Amino acid sequence: MKTDKRSRRPPQRKPQSPGRKVYHPSKALRTATLIVMLVLSVAALAFAFISTRSLISTAFCALPIGIFIALVFSYMVYAVRHTYLVLAPDGVEYHTANVAIRTPWENIERVIEDPFAPRLVLRDPQPVEPLTKAVRDRTWSRTPSGRAIPLRLFGYSRSSELHRDLQRYAPYLFQPAERSPQA
Repeated sequence: MKTDKRSRRPPQRKPQSPGRKVYHPSKALRTATLIVMLVLSVAALAFAFISTRSLISTAFCALPIGIFIALVFSYMVYAVRHTYLVLAPDGVEYHTANVAIRTPWENIERVIEDPFAPRLVLRDPQPVEPLTKAVRDRTWSRTPSGRAIPLRLFGYSRSSELHRDLQRYAPYLFQPAERSPQA
């Protein structure tokens, strides 16, 4: 019996191994991005109307602006859906829409808890794995490598679940620095 293409089952996802935790961009970040895009869209339409003072002219002026904003917004949604961070017993994986970086826990030197850009700093740069044809086709003057993994996208703070999981996998990152004895 022939099956209809529309009735096929979706591909099966790999079972998640024990201890493996996947983080996606935070809802607050997604919401803020949406609000910024909406504000820019309204501002562009208002600018088009004010500069032309005609509804018909505004429509023709706003059409390319609207198409541009729609394309940028579509790419942002695509990028957010394909960005994630994986914490596993054997290491960390950071995936974006275009590239991926994988490193073992032993290679993570420290956590920089900057309020605007918290990140994991790597001891040795790791090779960046290109995930799209456009990235693979680029000619690199040297092998691209990742030196840091951003955490802000995933809602990192000292009270977050991500912070607790990092402490569980790599407690040495949160130990106070040893001080030399005073003379």
